[in-house]
Amino acid sequence: MPHHLLQVARTLNRHGQRLTQPDRQQAYLRRAVSTAYYAVFHLLSREAASLLSTTHTVHFSRGFDHGTMKDCCERFYPGNTAPAAAGAGTTLNVQVKNLGALAMPWEVSVVAWNFVQLQGSRHAADYNYTQPVTAGQAATALSRAEQAFLLWGQVANDPVASVFLGALTTWPTLKKRS
Repeated sequence: MPHHLLQVARTLNRHGQRLTQPDRQQAYLRRAVSTAYYAVFHLLSREAASLLSTTHTVHFSRGFDHGTMKDCCERFYPGNTAPAAAGAGTTLNVQVKNLGALAMPWEVSVVAWNFVQLQGSRHAADYNYTQPVTAGQAATALSRAEQAFLLWGQVANDPVASVFLGALTTWPTLKKRS
């Protein structure tokens, strides 16, 4: 399903970019942004749920909370800015609460960053009707989702990627530990 959602986001974005009627264009662009976010949400929640069970992944993936995932993802990139364009195979030193210092693959940090950025974009697209979603904003959201899928595919088998998924799974409890 996550890959299908990404394809739907592409289609919505493509149609929205071509429309000239403002109301219809806004509907398509807002849906494209929202669907791009949900594609990444479902990618990560399913991947994390697969650590718990290979037969009940869909059931466990329904237990993930958007805000909790955002809070966890914010811990997996250094500082308050996008991870530097270090490139594939590069590691970043990231201090994650209750997990300690991690040699974080750059790809995991970018996936986490994109998730946080996409969630903010989705909130604006779904709830802030005072500001239009521009074609550029929709294209940026789609690019972030596509990058998250691409990078996740490259790093999914890395042991630190599993630590990231484990943190997504247990973050409500893990963040409370001292």
